[in-house]
Amino acid sequence: MKTTPSSEQRVAVITALAANVAVAIAKFAAESSRIVNTAEFREKYLNNLGFEPAGDTPEQFAAFLKQDRALAEKKVKASGAKLD
Repeated sequence: MKTTPSSEQRVAVITALAANVAVAIAKFAAESSRIVNTAEFREKYLNNLGFEPAGDTPEQFAAFLKQDRALAEKKVKASGAKLD
C-alpha cells in the first residue's frame, strides 16, 4: 500500500532541500572567489581581457547586477532606442 506524505512531511523535505542548496551555493561561491582572487587567474583570464571581478559573495554579485542593469536602462532611455 502506497501512502501519501503529509503536508508537514512535504514542508520538512522542501526545507531540507532549500538548506542544502543554500550550503552548496555558499561553498561554490567561496571556492569561486578564492580562485578568481588569485593573481594567476586574474592575470591569465581577467586583466588581459579588461575584466574585473564583480564581487566575492552572491549578494555582492546581485548588487553589482542591479547597479549594472540600472545603468544600462539609463543608457537605452537616453539613446531613444525602441524595441520593435
